[in-house]
Amino acid sequence: MPAQTTETHTTLTPDTPVRYLKGVGPKTAERFEKLGIVTLADLLCHYPRRYMDFSKPYSIAEAPCDTECVVKAEVFAKPGGRILPGGRRMERITAGDDVSSLEITWFNNPYAAQKLELGQAYYFQGIVTGGMLRRQMVNPQVRTEAQITAAPFEAVYPQTDGLSSSVIARCVRQLLPHAELLPDPLPPEMRQKYRLLSKAEAVRAIHCPATEEQAYAARRRLIYEELLVLQLGIGRMKNRGAAATGAPMQLADPSPFWASLPFSPTGAQRRAVSEILADMAGETSMNRLLQGDVGSGKTLVAAAAIWACIRAGYQAALLAPTEILATQHAEGLNRMLAPFGMRVALLTGGMKAAARRTTLAAIRNDEADLVVGTHAILSEGVEFARLGLAVIDEQHRFGVRQRGMLAEKAANPHLLVMSATPIPRTLGLLIYGDLDISILDELPPGREPVDTFLVGESYRPRINAFIRKQVAGGHQCFVVCPAVEENEELGIKAASVWAETLQQTVNDQGENLQLLQQTVTAQSQKITDLEQQVQALSGAKAYWQGKKWVAFGDSISAGFQLDDPDTQLYSQLIAKDLGLQLISGSMHAMNSMGYTVTAGTAVGQHSMPAYVNADKNKDADLVTIFAGTNDFGRSVAMPLGTMADDANTESFYGRLKLTCDLLSAKYPNALVILLTPLPRHDCEDGTKGTVEPTKTLVDYADAIRQVAALYSFPVLDLTRESGMQMRSKTFRTAYMADNIHPNAAGHAKFIAPALERFILQHTPVM
Repeated sequence: MPAQTTETHTTLTPDTPVRYLKGVGPKTAERFEKLGIVTLADLLCHYPRRYMDFSKPYSIAEAPCDTECVVKAEVFAKPGGRILPGGRRMERITAGDDVSSLEITWFNNPYAAQKLELGQAYYFQGIVTGGMLRRQMVNPQVRTEAQITAAPFEAVYPQTDGLSSSVIARCVRQLLPHAELLPDPLPPEMRQKYRLLSKAEAVRAIHCPATEEQAYAARRRLIYEELLVLQLGIGRMKNRGAAATGAPMQLADPSPFWASLPFSPTGAQRRAVSEILADMAGETSMNRLLQGDVGSGKTLVAAAAIWACIRAGYQAALLAPTEILATQHAEGLNRMLAPFGMRVALLTGGMKAAARRTTLAAIRNDEADLVVGTHAILSEGVEFARLGLAVIDEQHRFGVRQRGMLAEKAANPHLLVMSATPIPRTLGLLIYGDLDISILDELPPGREPVDTFLVGESYRPRINAFIRKQVAGGHQCFVVCPAVEENEELGIKAASVWAETLQQTVNDQGENLQLLQQTVTAQSQKITDLEQQVQALSGAKAYWQGKKWVAFGDSISAGFQLDDPDTQLYSQLIAKDLGLQLISGSMHAMNSMGYTVTAGTAVGQHSMPAYVNADKNKDADLVTIFAGTNDFGRSVAMPLGTMADDANTESFYGRLKLTCDLLSAKYPNALVILLTPLPRHDCEDGTKGTVEPTKTLVDYADAIRQVAALYSFPVLDLTRESGMQMRSKTFRTAYMADNIHPNAAGHAKFIAPALERFILQHTPVM
């Protein structure tokens, strides 16, 4: 047999696969590929998104809560570790300074505490939690004084599951001596003229800066290179994209169109129309962006272009992002074009089949001069007789692919895209590099100008006060967030996080109620209503004083992963606030692990029916059932089933009905509340059920809602409405002990407030 050979790379090149780097195996290489890192050049060009500055640590008392930071503290005590339920090992030390102390905990990392020496000061990097009297940090990174002196800045990289920033940093440091592998596209004379670092110097400095000035110089050089390459690429793209138009036209005179209007257009509108008509009279197809604020008159400019196109013997199409907007455009454009005998057709996805067939025939037979519609215009079967102009409204709502699909409906038609996004001209050239730009910088008469201010975070209290003032005056405010979901790489918070922040910082409960009443009643009535609601809330709280509560649940309700379940658990927090008597015993959630609704026989071990059946507290006033996540994610569970299943059926629906039967019989006078499972990190694709991989966690939540409705049991839908951002690694670090069990902060911030509000809302009438 011939000897087996192993592929090796003794000479590194920019194209050497990253898998040949020391310490990078096949699995790690796959994770790198998720970040777009395939070669050594890719890794060297994977720049940090920020730095941790160890040279400026916080004192324990001044460290910001719930924010990653660096704290310098001396090790005071090392009490040793212990084994937690579930087999996890916990190590804990106490560190401090002249003012405060800090409890530091590691999980499943015994060496982290062992290597620290009593009486020595260290730099701890992590998230500080707790109040002024008891501050905590979990799983921090530790640095010595010598390490900080050698490298005061630590790069923080965009990362992915299974590939932490520290692992990326370790791999990058291996390559930094070979930074010259990367070619330098900037000639020496250009670098000298603009005082720029070489490519190798910039790469080393961006990854391991010794000072802030060095990091700035590296960013400046790399940004210059990126912008230069981008600008050159845009120029090439524009030159390559120019193509002869399939709709040649004569230069149109817009005077008849202007004369038909009951008002005079602005100078900016006239200028934009002149630019557009000149493009449409050229030999190549127009590609132009019409940019202007809301109310600047973009639709009128588009109408003039459409009018000119139809006058030249061609059809036009206008693509809008929603059916409502498409309908509004169709009605408005019909009023402007009908006096010229021009025919407008509306095409949307919600049309009935017969109307759609009629419209498609009109478009195909050149009986519709302008087609206004949604994405339906892009679908198969839409055939234009002579499409000469395509207009896209709200360009930011459509991608390049949609633009291309519309252009394919004819031979290089003219293209006009519109956007109200307030971007400067230079930024517009970068984003829409294949487009010429017309800007409407003038408002029609009677339109109030829009004032725009750029302020820093220090203005946040003043902004919040402004919002309160406007709402109190009967006006509305809206906040535009940069992203629907959190973007860890860019450091962008999710819209839901901003909503919660505004709820906490702009309005307290009393203000929310008062402002709500201001929109519908007089001031005196508002105050009266507010007082009544506050009184009702106080009465609801008083009702539960001394009442008995049985909280059935699985390991989340048992306080698994909590350091102190007697004080940190959601049920303990609620019971303390409402004065409830939380009943515990052998069958109570405090001692339960891994419970499902379905496991075992009808009343078998570890099943919720058995759990309820065995409880001896028949005089409970409040009963909660918090289960279902183990039915979704554990192989011992039963299939989901259907709503048609009865209480004897071996399915989630069946066992849930059996559970509700037992609850109804056992606690006829109690308020029974069902809670759906918390969202899970491992359910991002929605199809990771263990028993039925095609079923989602939402399917189980819906089953709970449906069954509960049969018994008139209220349901708190934590699956949808918990506010927990489980896809965010930052969120999980702050509020989850693992991917399933919340930590103390998670119980206090999300589960406890949500359930307490729900209990108060459903308090029996006194």
